[in-house]
Amino acid sequence: MGWTMRLATAALFLGLTMAVPGDEEDSDPCVYEALSDSDAVLCKGLKVFYPELGNLGCMVVPECNNYRQKITSWTEPIVKFPGALDCCLSNPPQLLKTSSPCACGAGGAVHVSVPGAASAPLPDTGARDMEKTNPSPAHNRHLIMGATYILVMVDPDAPSRSSPKAQFWRHWLVTDIKGTDIRKGKIQGQELSPYQPPSPPPKSGFHRYQFFVYLQQEKSISLLPKENKTRGSWKMDKFLSRFHLSEPEASTQFMTQYYQDSQKLQPGEGSSEPKDKPKRR
Repeated sequence: MGWTMRLATAALFLGLTMAVPGDEEDSDPCVYEALSDSDAVLCKGLKVFYPELGNLGCMVVPECNNYRQKITSWTEPIVKFPGALDCCLSNPPQLLKTSSPCACGAGGAVHVSVPGAASAPLPDTGARDMEKTNPSPAHNRHLIMGATYILVMVDPDAPSRSSPKAQFWRHWLVTDIKGTDIRKGKIQGQELSPYQPPSPPPKSGFHRYQFFVYLQQEKSISLLPKENKTRGSWKMDKFLSRFHLSEPEASTQFMTQYYQDSQKLQPGEGSSEPKDKPKRR
């Protein structure tokens, strides 16, 4: 009886140990593929987080776990710009650098350095909209104001990368985002175009979804009536020129394709810069 129990126990133990490798072989881990060097040129200082996937900046959406289908229904991602500043100079606006006459931190006092005078802290009024005391003529009437940003998300490959007749499809446009908010991933501002998830058409290959953050230089940003009628074929370069927007402060992009397309298709070739990058006119 004792030998019988021992043999049964040994057989059970052997069966369990043999089943473990089989379970490991059945697992299908996700493969996270980075963008090519030519497409990675836009990955500069911006992070875009989606549920389950994390930061998708400079990545191809993996095909596992139905991620390419899920991303078409998820709500807007968390967008973080860690390099966003709190304030800038007006007339003309410019970012405050440590070497500039003014320096502004994440909170507390604003320190103003006037050439030929001692640096003096000014009280924090919350809005940071205050005039320099005893300014030099070169800085007369320049204000220290809260820095605000514009977030743009576009698809330059609509309807396909090989024939982008509706390129710069506008997926998301938000203005008046405070630097303190976008640094933490809070996109709170004026939503001119509500978020529209990536939705590449069937058999159109891989699409790039690009995010740009600009320093807002105009108090009021708006779309023209004809721009509000459709999101496709957006003249993004004219929009940037109309509101005196310079090069983006940060940018990134990711790629995905229609979730039922053949997995043999590879991300499209070609550079994201300069021909596909909107420029000021």
